[in-house]
Amino acid sequence: MRSHHRRYLLEQIGDAAQRRLWQFIGLGMLTSAGALAISLATWSARDPSLNHATGGHVRNLLGGPGAVAADLVMQLFGFGAIAAILPLAAQGLRLLRLQSSGKGAFRLGLWCVGIFATAATAAGSAGMKPPLARMAARFSAAPAAASASPGSRAL
Repeated sequence: MRSHHRRYLLEQIGDAAQRRLWQFIGLGMLTSAGALAISLATWSARDPSLNHATGGHVRNLLGGPGAVAADLVMQLFGFGAIAAILPLAAQGLRLLRLQSSGKGAFRLGLWCVGIFATAATAAGSAGMKPPLARMAARFSAAPAAASASPGSRAL
């Protein structure tokens, strides 16, 4: 009878330790997402990093490590790095609350697809002007073309 209680107590301690471990991992993911958001929000290409040596001061709020991390993430994913923050924070919050849905591999796959899709979209639209800027340029060029005399040539 006594061994039964001891086994039950050990199982309860093991389950509690496992729950705290998952919560600790979730807290780490949530903290990492926050740190990544801060370092990306204050990222500057002029900050010293692994491939950019400079004698200037670090502008990143997280200092040198934040500047290096933000630069590496921006070089790897570009603006697709922004898409990495929210799912990381959401998964950390889910682990912190001890919620599990059993769809971890599916979510990881969608997370990767989302990062690369955001990076591809940002890279594809890098040279494009926003629609309002194109419309403003079109309307500002139209009066100049109408005021030119028919016999004059543009130089």
